[in-house]
Amino acid sequence: MNQPSLTFSDSSTDFDPLAIIMAGSRPATPPKPRAPLHYYRCNVCLKPLTAEARHQVITCHICEGKAVYLGRAGAGNHLLQDREKCPCDLRCTNAIGPNCDCKCGGLNHGTGLIVEVTETVGTIPKANGRPDFKHKAMAEEYRKALASFAAACRDRYGPDCFDAFGTPRMTGRDYWQYTKARKMKIEAQAMKSQSHRIEKLRTAASYIQKKD
Repeated sequence: MNQPSLTFSDSSTDFDPLAIIMAGSRPATPPKPRAPLHYYRCNVCLKPLTAEARHQVITCHICEGKAVYLGRAGAGNHLLQDREKCPCDLRCTNAIGPNCDCKCGGLNHGTGLIVEVTETVGTIPKANGRPDFKHKAMAEEYRKALASFAAACRDRYGPDCFDAFGTPRMTGRDYWQYTKARKMKIEAQAMKSQSHRIEKLRTAASYIQKKD
């Protein structure tokens, strides 16, 4: 006598024993990729800093100095920055005349159009391995060098050589001497090497103290 065959089904799909067995071994849902880190460098102690978001101003937790934005992490160990630029040339997008010799063929001519572009600005800074107390000592040395430069200016040009806004009050040869020394100071502030910027600030202070 033939036995009746048994089938299992519901209203939507056929019963699948293999699917039930495999359900317990399904791979976990992969986590969402993390947002790229944003990199900064403290202007005072030169400590590399990171944040999970872009901030207009970030304060160093070691020396309380202001940090400059370097960029966000990109592929291939690159640092990226988003910047606003005109798609052609300012002479094209800001033009008021009808003639256009630009590669856009007149598409952007006189529109004043600004677009956001992503540029590679460097490589991700490597951790220098310095402990925090050394960065704090670097900040103290740097601030002392800046104070020495300011003291040299007061000794050379008088205590009232700057107004309330920091504008120099000296004139003639003194003004040109200060302008050259101030340029050295700005160059020192942009340096990434502690020894180089300290040496540059000392040179600037010595130049201020020099008398013809």
